[in-house]
Amino acid sequence: MKVLVVDDSRVIRLRIVAMLRDVPGVESVIEAADGVQALQRIAQQSPDLVVLDLNMPRLGGLDVLRTVKKSARPPFIVIHTSHGTDHHRAECLRLGADAFCDKSESFDTVLALVSQRVASLGA
Repeated sequence: MKVLVVDDSRVIRLRIVAMLRDVPGVESVIEAADGVQALQRIAQQSPDLVVLDLNMPRLGGLDVLRTVKKSARPPFIVIHTSHGTDHHRAECLRLGADAFCDKSESFDTVLALVSQRVASLGA
């Protein structure tokens, strides 16, 4: 499985990338620092799963989510945000996010979601 991590915080992005590289079945982890880069990486590298922040410069996560979910074969999208309100959760799920987690809760949630996705694909 190929995973794309999208977050404008380099520290958070690198932490998630480091965690995901140890997940059995994850073949590669690529990065993007904002929504524009995310759409470029998705078009060029076709990741299977995207860990996506909402609040980013140039193009936010909701715009990325809207665009990506219109594609013929969209990746599995995990929203990972510090805006974990019920409103944000409902909006992301309505737009097609496959999972939603709050950064303030735990990074382990992202790890568990990716591991579950890998297992469900039989990788």
